[in-house]
Amino acid sequence: MRIIDVIDHTNVLDDELVHREPQDGSGDFRFGSQLIVGESQSAIFVRAGTALDAFGTGRHTLSVANLPILASLIGLATSGRTPFTADVYFVNTKDLPQVGWGTTKPIYLNVTTGLGILLLRTYGVMELKITDPMRFLKQYGVGKPSTRLKDIKERLQTILLGEINNILLKSGVQTLIDANRVLEEIEGAALVTLNEKFQQLGLEVKAFEANPFDTVTVPIEELRDIVPLEM
Repeated sequence: MRIIDVIDHTNVLDDELVHREPQDGSGDFRFGSQLIVGESQSAIFVRAGTALDAFGTGRHTLSVANLPILASLIGLATSGRTPFTADVYFVNTKDLPQVGWGTTKPIYLNVTTGLGILLLRTYGVMELKITDPMRFLKQYGVGKPSTRLKDIKERLQTILLGEINNILLKSGVQTLIDANRVLEEIEGAALVTLNEKFQQLGLEVKAFEANPFDTVTVPIEELRDIVPLEM
């Protein structure tokens, strides 16, 4: 058994959201071990897949006092030096600017002209931040050596494009000109509604930008993959 007396994570990657120590599985610790949590980090102890005690920025000496939930589970006496097994997850809480997003498939709207379908595409950037490390870890980090932005980007983009589509539908857009006319409104409204959804993931969208819409033309046979219509 190798006791880990100093726990930290200093080499944080730009797109890293969660990092587990040790990387190759659970570690052996003891009360008296030192936990060093850097700026824009939160450290959370996990045992048997359950997220327990959390620590903010600073140097912490592990004790029954600051690990009350874990201590109650393993039944150690105050100031005990008996080793215990756990995982430590470092959650990155810094701002993540310039996170790109875009329409992998066109947004479709039913309109009263032409084929009755308007296909739109757009792209942009957003700024994200993990504001509830415990909630985010429980949903995306536990059980993994690391969680990177790319691991959750598809989920975030699905939520984002769903909100944009809802706003467009409610606006009654019929043309490309209409869509771009309400673009500023869409940016503001999307930021509000996105945060309602993202807060459930432990995230905040601090800024959201969309480029002007343009239209998409696809062969008729490919419409079945975009529009849920019998054709």
